[in-house]
Amino acid sequence: MPSISALSEAHLPTLEEILHRDPFELVDSPWGTIEAWRASTLSTGTMGALAQVAAIVRNDAAELEQKTIAFDAKKASVLRTVNKLLSFMSRVDALTSRVEALEAKRRVDEEEQR
Repeated sequence: MPSISALSEAHLPTLEEILHRDPFELVDSPWGTIEAWRASTLSTGTMGALAQVAAIVRNDAAELEQKTIAFDAKKASVLRTVNKLLSFMSRVDALTSRVEALEAKRRVDEEEQR
């Protein structure tokens, strides 16, 4: 990575220099030393591709957020159902215990009557 002093010493062309530049002049670019028109075209295409990637990422993030919200709603619904089922099962267990106690008492009473 170039130093800050090297970056500050780099000459950035003005708009007039860019407009009046020979399009076939060789320039240094991330793709190597190529003609100015080719570097400009490649960089424009690269920026378009980056914009498309950014849009895809945004759409994927929005879709994932919607799926997360839907999943959380389903999870909450399942938890409510499970809690209701557990409550029902505990009431059934309590009733079963009462019935068993009553049957035991009835058997004891029958034994005493004999």
